[in-house]
Order: sequence, then structure tokens, then C-alpha cells
Amino acid sequence: MIGTSVIAVVGLIALARMLWTARLPAGLEMTELGIHGIRGAGEAHLMWDDIADVGVVAARAAKLSIADVNGSHPVLAAMPSLGADPNDVAVVLRFFRDHPDERSVLTEGGEAALRRVERVWGKTVS
Repeated sequence: MIGTSVIAVVGLIALARMLWTARLPAGLEMTELGIHGIRGAGEAHLMWDDIADVGVVAARAAKLSIADVNGSHPVLAAMPSLGADPNDVAVVLRFFRDHPDERSVLTEGGEAALRRVERVWGKTVS
């Protein structure tokens, strides 16, 4: 009887945690100030100047890797957490990290930001 109650409580806690996590949309939010988000891959709240390196880690499924200047463990995110190809996300992140004068376009939305990266760097980003 007690074992069944414990299992039920643990199940309810797990369900509540899943629902709490699901309130955040998949993907990474980029603003003029920095980046935020990545549901299911750890919290990523970094100012642009705090991003040391952006890369893609080859694994069974490619993962975006974001390292901060403090040398903390990098944030890793696969396609389901990003909602996009990690290779494309890395290109966009590098562009806005390296071109602070271009960050104002982030206020116009994702499509405008992608078109700016394509125009300046000549790389197609989907």
C-alpha cells in the first residue's frame, strides 16, 4: 500500500516537471542583448559578449555547442530542442556574435535575421 502511494507521488512529480518544462517553446531566442532558452537542453541565458565559442559536436545526432567565456560546461542542444538544424543555428549565432552592429535586425523577427545572415555572409540558412 505504501509502495503504491510512493510510486503515485513520484509519477505525479514527474508529470508536473514535464508540464512545467513544456511551457517553454522549443528553440533558442536571440535578442539584441543575448540568447535565451533551449527547452530540454539546459538553460542558456548568455549575453552576446559572454559567448566564447559556437560549434557543432558530431555525435549520433549533431548537437549545437555554446561555450561561455567563464569556461563553464558548454550548453549542448540537438535538433529537437532547437527546432532547426544545429549547423544552421551555429552559423546564425556566430554571425550575430561577431557582428554586434547587425543585432538590431533581431527585433524584426527570425525571418529578417536569417535573410540578413544570407545577404552578408552569402550562406543559405533554412
